[in-house]
Amino acid sequence: MSSRICAGDFMMVGFQGTHISRSLRGFLEDVKPAGIILFKRNVENREGLTRLIHELNFILSDPLIAIDEEGGDVSRIDFITPIISHMGLGATGDPKVAYKAASIIGRELRLLGINIDLAPVLDVNVNPENPIIGSRSFGEDPEKVAIFGENFIKGLLDSGVIPVAKHFPGHGDTSVDSHYDLPVIPHSYERLLRVEVFPFIKAVKAGCPMIMVGHLAVPAIDEGLKPASLSEKVINGFLRGFLSFNGVVITDDLEMKAVAERYDIAQASVKALESGADLVLICHTRRLQEEAYNAIDNALKDSNFYKKAIIKKKRIAELKSKIKSFKPEYKMVDTKLAYHESLEIAKKSITVVKWERLKQLSCKRCLILYPMEIKGKMSYFIERLHNVRKTLEIIVFPIDDGKIKSKDLVEKLFTTETLCIIFTKKAERSVAQKEVIMWLGKRENAVFVSVNTPYDIRVNPNIKNFVAIYSTSRVTLDALLKLLTEDIEALGTLPVTISGVAERGYGIKTSIKVF
Repeated sequence: MSSRICAGDFMMVGFQGTHISRSLRGFLEDVKPAGIILFKRNVENREGLTRLIHELNFILSDPLIAIDEEGGDVSRIDFITPIISHMGLGATGDPKVAYKAASIIGRELRLLGINIDLAPVLDVNVNPENPIIGSRSFGEDPEKVAIFGENFIKGLLDSGVIPVAKHFPGHGDTSVDSHYDLPVIPHSYERLLRVEVFPFIKAVKAGCPMIMVGHLAVPAIDEGLKPASLSEKVINGFLRGFLSFNGVVITDDLEMKAVAERYDIAQASVKALESGADLVLICHTRRLQEEAYNAIDNALKDSNFYKKAIIKKKRIAELKSKIKSFKPEYKMVDTKLAYHESLEIAKKSITVVKWERLKQLSCKRCLILYPMEIKGKMSYFIERLHNVRKTLEIIVFPIDDGKIKSKDLVEKLFTTETLCIIFTKKAERSVAQKEVIMWLGKRENAVFVSVNTPYDIRVNPNIKNFVAIYSTSRVTLDALLKLLTEDIEALGTLPVTISGVAERGYGIKTSIKVF
């Protein structure tokens, strides 16, 4: 570890583009951030990403290279093996699949030179109105979230990648998205230990080397209603003190409005480090990254701040040493085998919540309705369905978040030999989706498929046929296609309770072959 301490030692930053410009190179050489976070905007293709990471390693000294690869719809790299969402993993009921899924991700990230995965998500999704966690959570049972999280952590570590448990102390019971405002977790200290914090307690015991602190107020720990990411009582007092966590603490992105609308970036960066964080995450804006650097550089002139900074740098150095200690992996990944393993997991996750009176029909036509935001994913599914059933007439109707178009045409085409598949995503927030669910919900040859959380059925609990798949990842859609076209029994069970419809753990084990 270099004895010299500079402000960049405590920063992880993101940038725009797939190449390192002269300006970006100059910034990185001046700031020397400890870490880089990559997004989809930085990923062109395998060759381009490999070249980019190689150049980052050349410019910086052993940088932490991080990415959000949670699985499901939170994936930044299209060309690696896709895995299902955390909630999909929870729906299998088997924690071992979390280990396997994390291993699949870890092997491929490591080959690319990425050494940190900002996962698993350990938020306990007890609030159906949660706008940001949803299917990113393993479910609503803290013990199950904990054991699935432990397995995910071990899968990444055994693959040579550092896991990051997030979003401490728990973002699951909120109806506010911290990207836009500050959520408040109003529960008692005892409840926090029993629910929100429980998976993190287990993660610490399992040896998770890194934790991300979220931007949420927890008055039971810090009555001042500060974001946890800037609270000394939460980080130094509770996480490091009470939970005895000695690893690296990173903040969530300080550009999120939960922080940015209350503090300027200079204040937030210094306050986070004073409160116990080791790394501040600033994902997007160069100007803000420069302001944070200058503020931290100025704070280092204070002897007390500097002494604490020495300890932080030592923690980060130990994390980098751990990365170096992983045994080198020279083998290429068998991508066909990895995809097969991921597909087998996905098939186990698909959950049949309703399958009452679907007519056995000689299906010649299939109408497919879906919200516009998943148009790209639906194009993949439709192409795959056409390849499997070449004689099937497939007619597509996107659902705009406004007036439903072509309603009369749908009615005209919806004959007794027609199957209608309606994909839904966060339907309770969409006027058009709600209208479709109420309109077609009682039709016997209509199948509703929720692609995020299964709460969509609450719009119309009288739906005849309802299937939950928890994401629109390629492997999830392939698994759904297998179940719709082959004699395979659906085995998934609900990781959450749907009030008035079904309890957690419910799932109809049945074939849903319709083609």
